[in-house]
Amino acid sequence: MKNATNRLLDRVAAKIGKTSDYALAKAFDAPQQRISNYRHERTQMDDAVAVQAANLLGEDPALILAELHADRCKSMEARKHWYRIAKMLKAEAGQRAAA
Repeated sequence: MKNATNRLLDRVAAKIGKTSDYALAKAFDAPQQRISNYRHERTQMDDAVAVQAANLLGEDPALILAELHADRCKSMEARKHWYRIAKMLKAEAGQRAAA
């Protein structure tokens, strides 16, 4: 199963219509090696890049940050709470979209 960083990169790639790490690096104005490190799970996406991704997708950065933080947690207890926060934010976003 892909981690939240890779799922997010996939969504950005679909949005920009290009799947290469090179194209993603250009979209984020970042070195290609950074994207490659994310893809191979050598590093995890930092908050600033996550906010950039949210802006590229036109989504609420808070939801994306919560999902990424859940993935980063070493503690299962903390992870459970981050996923709960993400779920609440997703429900709130759905309510705003429906209004």
